[in-house]
Amino acid sequence: MIATDDLFYAEFDEEEIRFVYKETIENSGNSIVQVVILEKGFDNEIIREKLKAINCLSEGLNDTFISVEVVRDVDYSLVRSVLGEYESEGIMQYAEPCLSDKHRTDLLKN
Repeated sequence: MIATDDLFYAEFDEEEIRFVYKETIENSGNSIVQVVILEKGFDNEIIREKLKAINCLSEGLNDTFISVEVVRDVDYSLVRSVLGEYESEGIMQYAEPCLSDKHRTDLLKN
């Protein structure tokens, strides 16, 4: 998976009739986190606003799925704290399919 501002190489696939990712050339240091809301009726805007307060923009696919952009300058341990709070309450779960080396290092500092 690639994150915002990563430089990558893709080739046009004649059979697929679309561009296909081949490799990442340069990592930006940004990360992407995926959030799934488990609690029916929970307003995902609550989580999105908390993340926005620590400079993490997000995009909601629907009421239950959110994709979060974590830019390089954000200390990822703060993001993990917000997400962990809601996960421990059973409200949501999250995945880190594209966690940059910089954000992995943030977690080691604490």
